[in-house]
Amino acid sequence: MKKISFNEGTLGFDNNIVTYEVPLERTNINSIEEIQFIRDIPFMFPVTNLELTQNKTFFLMEFEVEDGFRTLGYFKSNSTEEEKYDFIEKLCEIGNELKNYEKLVTVLDDKNILVNPEKREVKFLYRGVKSLMPSASYNEEDIETQVKRVVLFILTSAKYDEIRVNGLEAALSKCSQERYKLVSKIAQAKTLSNILMLFEGLKNEKDEREPRVEKPTKSIFSKISVIKKDIEEKVTKADKPKKEKKVKPIIEKRPPKEKKKIKERISASQATFEEDNKSFFADKSKLKVITGTMVGLVLIIIVITLFSKGDPANTTLANSEKDEDILIEGLQYAAIQNYEDASQNFGKMKTSFNELSEDAQRAILFSYLMAGKYQEAIDAEPKFSYSVINYLVSKENLDVIKNIDSDEPVIKFEKASINKDFNTVIKLKDDVKLDGRRESLVVDAYIELNKFDEAMEFAESKGNKDLMTKIENIKSAKVKKEQEEKKAKEKNEKTDTKDKKETKEDVDVNKA
Repeated sequence: MKKISFNEGTLGFDNNIVTYEVPLERTNINSIEEIQFIRDIPFMFPVTNLELTQNKTFFLMEFEVEDGFRTLGYFKSNSTEEEKYDFIEKLCEIGNELKNYEKLVTVLDDKNILVNPEKREVKFLYRGVKSLMPSASYNEEDIETQVKRVVLFILTSAKYDEIRVNGLEAALSKCSQERYKLVSKIAQAKTLSNILMLFEGLKNEKDEREPRVEKPTKSIFSKISVIKKDIEEKVTKADKPKKEKKVKPIIEKRPPKEKKKIKERISASQATFEEDNKSFFADKSKLKVITGTMVGLVLIIIVITLFSKGDPANTTLANSEKDEDILIEGLQYAAIQNYEDASQNFGKMKTSFNELSEDAQRAILFSYLMAGKYQEAIDAEPKFSYSVINYLVSKENLDVIKNIDSDEPVIKFEKASINKDFNTVIKLKDDVKLDGRRESLVVDAYIELNKFDEAMEFAESKGNKDLMTKIENIKSAKVKKEQEEKKAKEKNEKTDTKDKKETKEDVDVNKA
């Protein structure tokens, strides 16, 4: 039987029989009778067995999978475009249906969902009762986000865990050009109904593999020139390099045919990368930071978005024309990954950061981050502190935090950890968002203060088995060391006593 970790327990696969096993202590189940209703749910595999093991240490569920069902990983690699679209529609319908089951919890991931392409069926394995059975992610996130994560996994080359850890934008970086427009629209969709409407529109097209042809629109380049006429003047001078002067990023004029191609690429690339409540970057123990190339892509898209929304005449990026000039120039630098000059431009603006559009704010924060101007980034947006810290962790350069002046609890927490101020680390633990790394720092602080019981209590409250094991090992090692030191001390004391006794006897003999 093949077993994989899943939802605080394990999933076991043995031909068409799948079992889910979880330590009973991870549940609040008192009897099988209180969870009987989960046996038969329309869009889930029937449960053939529910039981508590004889010693009541584990809870066991057993499912029987019909022939023809495949895992999402297999389906992703071996399905047609049409089959993928059918799956996505079915999944969205199930997502809407799940909202009607108030007491039901499940897991929307690549392990728990199976597909039968021939019968166009989608079914779930695990399901549970809310507050009685584990399913943390289902309770903590809205269903829309969870469904979109699975959908983007199917449509891109990104791995599911990669999207889960780094956010939906991770899928955008691993999407083919042909699907980019579709994937970005799915990522931005507010409801599952929006996604269903999107695929309904695709069905009405003659060739699903070809991108939709949009009506010609004014190019981004003309929009920029409307905002400020000087930009057009700079364009015409782009081919005249000046000696010993830095050449600013200029948007070149292009032939009509090439402009048409650019319009199509821009139309296929409009997407906004939203910061969730946690961070611009992953706030997990297995952190994967966006590479320079990806950040450059993000900024290019942000620039495109800034100048492609609405009527150009009504587009306001800053409170004054001068600041608009500075912002545009900074965004141009950012788009070619010249973050140092971009940051310098942004620093000249008099318009308040909070008065800028969200897209402009994102571009500025990314530029500050990549230019190493962490203080400026946090001064502009204190909540960006978590992203700064995650970035520095990935660079193994946390000592830089010592130089950051901020009253943000997470900055104080990290500084206290670096300075080995263990009492402050413990004091601030409830004021910061704790990921696996910070949980470990809290435990380390308790251990350094010789508070092993408090450390274990904290680790148990977080359900972190790795930390519990760590505490037990360190405590055992410490006890063993103390015992060895005690034995060594007693041995030395005996030796000293024996030596003194022999010395005294020698003195007495000499006297005699």
